[in-house]
Amino acid sequence: MDEQILIENSVLGTIILQPQYQDYIEKIDEIDIKEPQNKKLLRLLKHLKENNRPIDLVSVSEEFKDAVYITGVTQSYITTDTFEDHFKEIKNRGIRRKLFLAAKKIAQMVEKTEDGLTAKNNALQIISDIPANDIEEEDDSMKAVLLETMAYIEKKHNAKEEELYLTPFTDLNSLTGGLDEQEFILIAARPALGKTAMALQISNYMAKRGKHTLFVSLEMSKHQLGLRMFAGETNINLWHMKTGKLKDSDWATLANVIGPLSDNKMRVNTKMATIQDIRAYCRELKRKNMLDMVVIDYLQLIRPSGKHGTREQEVASMSRELKLMSREFKIPVIAISQLNRAADNRRPGLPDLRESGALEQDADTVWFLYEPPPDDVPKKYMQAALDIRNRGEKFMELIVAKQRNGDVGTIYLAYEGARTRFKNIELWREEDGVGRQKQK
Repeated sequence: MDEQILIENSVLGTIILQPQYQDYIEKIDEIDIKEPQNKKLLRLLKHLKENNRPIDLVSVSEEFKDAVYITGVTQSYITTDTFEDHFKEIKNRGIRRKLFLAAKKIAQMVEKTEDGLTAKNNALQIISDIPANDIEEEDDSMKAVLLETMAYIEKKHNAKEEELYLTPFTDLNSLTGGLDEQEFILIAARPALGKTAMALQISNYMAKRGKHTLFVSLEMSKHQLGLRMFAGETNINLWHMKTGKLKDSDWATLANVIGPLSDNKMRVNTKMATIQDIRAYCRELKRKNMLDMVVIDYLQLIRPSGKHGTREQEVASMSRELKLMSREFKIPVIAISQLNRAADNRRPGLPDLRESGALEQDADTVWFLYEPPPDDVPKKYMQAALDIRNRGEKFMELIVAKQRNGDVGTIYLAYEGARTRFKNIELWREEDGVGRQKQK
């Protein structure tokens, strides 16, 4: 008898005779099994387990309608010492079978795809669709969980400030502790409230501190983003740069900042249109140790992988893909999102996320940008809000509406639209206890 079939018989036979191994039924896929009769037997075992029915020699023989075959399988019963080795061999051959089928699928796809880059990205997606736990079995014991958690705590404890994912906003860092690896963050607001400006400012700040940051823009060109970068780093009005109406001194200012900006570790891509393209490029950068964070501007412009029945299903699919990216590459993934029109002229909430409730579910953290009306500003910020508005800037709320591993809350910032940048508001108290504000 074929060695592979003998190994299959030994594992399936042991599962039937030894109840302690019945959890392994869920870990074996049909593609892992070579013998057709054993595939049929595996389907029966899965059916019995899913329906909480007994799995033993008598019940399986009756259900399978071939007692002789079942007797032959159970005669291959093996001891505890060799069961794990045989189980791993079944999974190993299953992986090879899946890779072989994936190779055939790639070959067929390449014949029909003229664009080489598209073919490459599609091929990477086909390979990545093979579940990771098929390739490397995860230790899910409590000991492993606690050891990993201790390593995480120790890493945070020993990290230098520049190694953390801190933002340029001090109050936000106090509330959140900065961004976290494997975190999916949404920045959402109605139009013209600075979503892109905030994401770009955070990306630039991270890149200056040595974090390899990828900024994917599906809304703006590279020179439009470049103008915003220059505006954020200088006191030159964005409109003056856009129209070319610069003073002689402005040229010297631009010359002084172009060098440091060029040296930071930020990449800007405006060509990738699908989640598949983004994931393939991220995988390539990660392999080169050149990826610490991804920012996507904005989520509703991405084209999903595959076809979906409704727009809500498309957005849900993309949301899930971005969440999985943050876990796969162990990096923060920030996505800008639109809000429904219902959020106009009022403080937004999680139900206002546009086109999909999956965004609220998948995101680890959700931030809303909101400009409160003058009569809705907290008393201790009244003077600061008035001063900021008198300078032609916006007094803004950054609402942390969801934080999976922390508190929610609101921080306050000034937004200078002419230079597309947010600024901290520092609060302090004088000896008489009266609150004052100043602009940083």
